[in-house]
Amino acid sequence: MNRKFILSNTGLYLFTQAYKSNIPKYGCLKQIVLDLFTTEYDKSLNDTFNNMKCSSIKIYEFIKNSDKIKTLNQNAINNIIILILTNGETTITPLIVKKNIRFYIDLAFKAMKNEDHQTAIVILSALQNKHIIGLNINYNKSMKNKLNKMFEKYGYLNDNYLLHLIDIYKKYIISNYIPSTKVINYFINKDKLYLNLSDIINLKNLKYKNSNYKLCPLYITKPTRLLISKSINNNKLRNINDLLSLYYSNIQHQINLKKLKK
Repeated sequence: MNRKFILSNTGLYLFTQAYKSNIPKYGCLKQIVLDLFTTEYDKSLNDTFNNMKCSSIKIYEFIKNSDKIKTLNQNAINNIIILILTNGETTITPLIVKKNIRFYIDLAFKAMKNEDHQTAIVILSALQNKHIIGLNINYNKSMKNKLNKMFEKYGYLNDNYLLHLIDIYKKYIISNYIPSTKVINYFINKDKLYLNLSDIINLKNLKYKNSNYKLCPLYITKPTRLLISKSINNNKLRNINDLLSLYYSNIQHQINLKKLKK
């Protein structure tokens, strides 16, 4: 697959982070060499990852507010689904959807490898949503391998990424380890057995609450306020699930037409 990938203006906006992360600086010569071998795809991936990691730190300022954490994570998940199915601005083809999916798989995998499990699980939750899974798009070998490694690491959406919860208990004390607030929030509200999560919440909140970073608009923008959502002049489609179903149906229709022409 062509690795050319350009985020839409809406995508760029949703992943914007006002504050730069503390990326190590290289010597001038080494940086020049790195730039020579860095593609636009890699640059977009790295920039988006760095911005999202800043948000992963910032979101722990709100970790003690369960309702807010749930809303922030759900906004991010739904916005990513819309960016995959439409780019947030216009209707797109199934081929572009597949390119979008590849980008977000790569982004989630990069986040996982760099201990930013907040970003990884938000994206993985979007990729496992019925409106993405239902398209039955044929993933290439690399995409499948990366997804399988993430499932082996975290578990699945239908078990609320239970394997990640186990991993949190083992590794939360590590300085650069950023657990998923979605997973923590789910299990601490589910059963008293998980009350030990309070210690983890307090530790991460104390560490990150004075961060100078900001949340990317991905977390705070309501999906119904995106350009493509506002362009739908139909009062019956104000519900996010109805909107996602509409975007899904458009792509599925194109896929079905292509099958009929074969």
